[in-house]
Amino acid sequence: EVAYCKDTGFTHHPATTDPAFRLAVEYAIDRDVLVDRVKLGYAEPGYTVIPTPKWHAEPATPITYDPAEANRILDEAGYADTDGDGIRETPDGEPMEMRFVVRTEAPETIDAGEFIVEWLRDIGVSLKTEAVNDSKLGDIWYANDYDLYIWGWGVEPDPNFQLSTYTTDQ
Repeated sequence: EVAYCKDTGFTHHPATTDPAFRLAVEYAIDRDVLVDRVKLGYAEPGYTVIPTPKWHAEPATPITYDPAEANRILDEAGYADTDGDGIRETPDGEPMEMRFVVRTEAPETIDAGEFIVEWLRDIGVSLKTEAVNDSKLGDIWYANDYDLYIWGWGVEPDPNFQLSTYTTDQ
């Protein structure tokens, strides 16, 4: 049994809770390349958590691939490569080196992960990838012992549950 993070706390890179860092990561990922090269054109880029047509609301200004904007955001937030090794550091001096979990049950996440590792490297963030099965990822998730991960999830007809997972009550 895995201890639930509500009781045990969490271990993650401090930048992962910074909205500026999270926004920069969004700008660093090229969804069109993922659709073309990982899903072989059999997908559409996603910009929201609810893709079901009845409930989907297209964002007025979707975040598109723009590594220059990602770098600008990180610069402005104080993440700089202070030692010249190509990897940024937090304002507190911690290297932007993070754990990145992908799923063996979904090989496309491993393929997508390879692209994401390179794109984040281009903005000065180093990812160490670990491929695990879904059971292990569940344990990692419940323990809140990760920095970044890719998980698959289907949307139910009523989006209330998916939307609820983004609240602090969850």
